[in-house]
Amino acid sequence: MKDVPATFTVPTTEQVHAALARLTTLQLRRAFYSKLANPLWVAALHAKKVFSNPPSIERLDDGSYRVDPWPEIDYLVRMASLAPAEVAQALKSASKTDNPWVRRGIWEAAAVLPANNTVLLMPELKSWAEEDLGNSRTDPRDVSRVIVELLEGGQRKKGAQLAAAFYEPRPPGAEPEFGHPEPTSGIEPYWYADTLPSVAAALGEGRLGTLRRWLEKYQLHSNSFNPETSEDTSYIWRTSISGPAEHHAHEIGDALVEAVHRAAIESGRLNPSSLDALFASKQPLLQRIAIDALGEVLTTERSLDSNLEEMTGERRLQLFARASTVLGNESFTENAYRPEFVKFAKAAALWPAGIDTQPFAGIVEGGPQALRDERRARLSREGDTEADTAARIQEYFEGWQHLLLAAIGSESLNPTLRERLAELDASKGVIENPIEPAWQVRSFTGPTSPQSAEQIKSMSDDNLFQHLKSWHPDPSTWAGPTHEGQGRVLSEAFSSQPGRLADRTEELKDLRPTYIRAILSGWQLAHEAGGALPWAEVVTVCQWAADLDDEATVQSEGDDFDDDSNYRNLKFQALQLLESGVNRKKQPEGSPPSIDKIPVLEKTLSQLAAHPEPTPEYEAKYGGDNMDPLTLSLNTLRPVALRSLIKLVHRYPGSTSVPSALATLQTHLGNQDPSLAVAAVYGEGIGRLYDSVKDWVLANVGPIFGTAHSASSQQQVALSTALAVHGYHPALLELLRIPMLLTLKELPADDRVLGWKGMRGFSKLLGDWTLLAFITGAIQLEDELMVEWFRCADAELRGDVLGHIGWQMMHWTEVDKEVLRRATELWDSRAAHVKVEPADAAELSHFYWFIRSAKLESSWWLPRLLEVASLVSDFQPRGMLGEPLGEAGADDPDTALAVLEILMQDVGPDHHAVRYDLYENAVPQVLAASLSADIPELTQRANTLMNALGAAGYIDILDRVRSRLPSNNS
Repeated sequence: MKDVPATFTVPTTEQVHAALARLTTLQLRRAFYSKLANPLWVAALHAKKVFSNPPSIERLDDGSYRVDPWPEIDYLVRMASLAPAEVAQALKSASKTDNPWVRRGIWEAAAVLPANNTVLLMPELKSWAEEDLGNSRTDPRDVSRVIVELLEGGQRKKGAQLAAAFYEPRPPGAEPEFGHPEPTSGIEPYWYADTLPSVAAALGEGRLGTLRRWLEKYQLHSNSFNPETSEDTSYIWRTSISGPAEHHAHEIGDALVEAVHRAAIESGRLNPSSLDALFASKQPLLQRIAIDALGEVLTTERSLDSNLEEMTGERRLQLFARASTVLGNESFTENAYRPEFVKFAKAAALWPAGIDTQPFAGIVEGGPQALRDERRARLSREGDTEADTAARIQEYFEGWQHLLLAAIGSESLNPTLRERLAELDASKGVIENPIEPAWQVRSFTGPTSPQSAEQIKSMSDDNLFQHLKSWHPDPSTWAGPTHEGQGRVLSEAFSSQPGRLADRTEELKDLRPTYIRAILSGWQLAHEAGGALPWAEVVTVCQWAADLDDEATVQSEGDDFDDDSNYRNLKFQALQLLESGVNRKKQPEGSPPSIDKIPVLEKTLSQLAAHPEPTPEYEAKYGGDNMDPLTLSLNTLRPVALRSLIKLVHRYPGSTSVPSALATLQTHLGNQDPSLAVAAVYGEGIGRLYDSVKDWVLANVGPIFGTAHSASSQQQVALSTALAVHGYHPALLELLRIPMLLTLKELPADDRVLGWKGMRGFSKLLGDWTLLAFITGAIQLEDELMVEWFRCADAELRGDVLGHIGWQMMHWTEVDKEVLRRATELWDSRAAHVKVEPADAAELSHFYWFIRSAKLESSWWLPRLLEVASLVSDFQPRGMLGEPLGEAGADDPDTALAVLEILMQDVGPDHHAVRYDLYENAVPQVLAASLSADIPELTQRANTLMNALGAAGYIDILDRVRSRLPSNNS
């Protein structure tokens, strides 16, 4: 035991017995062990087996679990540095536990124990690496600290065993639904990456071998390496060994790559032969690390060239020999090795006298392996002549040469290769970012393009047409540029060139659907950014797209993600462009379609409104639980066309095309169209239609929303969407009154179809509109809507909607006095109802929102809060009342204390979290205010509550109250 203050004495047996006899409850044990500062009690308590029986996890019937706290462990953690040997013995007694809080304490204590004491805990610590629940509260940093202390404190074998237990990758618990499995370890992935560097450093000289084995196991368990085929796909998730960290997504795998790389550099600097094991690995990932590390060593040694006495001739020869071997290995020029090989080649060029570059020159002249194995066949296409195939092979060969040499750079090439690069630059143009294409392929996250947006913008129209018609993807390159990728770049380029190619519509129609769609998308982006489009030509192209045969297919190159095989996506993009043209939002002057184009525009939209998508089968597959009707309407042709017609009517109410548009809309009302997505469009657009063609809406409110009998699914969707999308408005309320009443009469019902699955369900939306209508003065308490709502809704639903009124007031910047008056009148009327009908007490359960809104004086809400707490059994403030109740206690401590007496009664350990807000922000303040009032009855009540809270486990309550008394603040 370390030196302890003389004031501490060894406890007598009688003292220990007396103390343990009094510790009869968890709260008393917490109070005792939190104040115990004498390390001499550790051995005495251990002798009485105090530390031998921590509580275990209790698994409950519902599948959850509970864990009781164990105050003893906190004491042992504090004493670990003062009495390490004694604490180690005590922790050994406790270490059979599965209690996650106890395990956390053991790790925390072990992190400060000397290594020779920690070894006592080794069997248990190692076994914990395989568990999850028991480790759920452990700080991984403590685990790494224990391992490092063992490795550096004279217990290297034990430390290595513990490191392997927690850091060696192991198979995942279950196969993922998609992608590669992610291996696990005894450390959670984020903390694995955070703590591995310190553990790796502590492993010492042999760490390269250990880390290499761990990384090889990670590769196997993640299926990144197939030992039977030698296929290694790690280049997908680790695009370069020394690339930017933001590209790293596999925390365990990337952390191991970093650790092996760092160890390889340090080891290779001292002994180049230590890299041989990495080069000999069958896994390309390990070879890539070795190539990169060897390049780092070459670069570092070159920078120290003026002071190389420490480097013997033998070591230099070893280094140069390995570098020459790498340069002569043609496998390392493959795409998977490209970033590391390019970096290495530049480093090797720094030593022209010592490293032989001639083998590399021979590889460049011979060409890539892809031209000498089965991959060569991919360059031949159906219908090719021998000359065609030979020309394509030569083009591939020169492209490979050009990219490789340009990536290495002229200054790092020998004269022959430098001359070859100059020839390729002259014939093919200089590659601005030669390493970028390899990175794009290997860090593939989506379609890529052979041309950049800037290159497309700089092309003449003739050259652009020629390029788009003649370019084809390279079938030999996995994840290389595609038509879809080029289409996305094409769209980006056209977004800043409004209407480009609109004057060449006939030629435009000859392009692939993928490219036409991209051009229309670019026009749309340009229009929405403020550009003026030539709408006559735009509408013509969109009309042509609308006329295309739905059943027609086109010859595509690649799958549906690479190239469109039909016209569906093109039609949808044309429709989106037209919708953008009639949208009111942010329209620049002169940019919308002129009035004379409206008939053509309406005709095209009406034609698309007859499209069969979404079919009932489509809606059944993608709707329902997957996507609500309103969301589905945003992505399907017929609903988008109808939405566009509604916007057209709203924007151009005086156009001669409005009657025709309304005729089209008429054919899809209510049950006439089976699509719920279509019904959602009418609910969403009812405000626009009411604003522009009110008479038409009044005549059709029944078919749209239902008024005469039980509403259909389409009418339910239309009504719920209208309520959800539109903020409450008196005019719409009157329009929707009869459908709302019809729906109210069906409450409670859980089979109504919701148009938009937002935060508020159908029944809640009905209540929101009704109660907002009352507090804003549109209707009275005796209005049929109010009467039916409170008659039909159950108490829980009424409580939610009442609380939502308070929630909304919280978000209003200002609330009119009359609105506040009516809101309080509404509340008082419902409280009066509950007093008569106590079974409906749940109606008052969300009162905290009225308080949290901060729009009402505490003189109004505090007595009503007392009323609510008395009426609602087990009222839950949900963390909302602490601060306002604490502040209100200063003005009315009597009522505030009465509220706390109810809310804090019977508060045991299980309720501490539930009442945390009250305890932190209300209890000390209200108790201090009650004690300061100098009223005997109030003082007695405050002391009674304070004693009850102390007994319930709030052991610092007295200190917290005292700190808020006026005498302590003067």
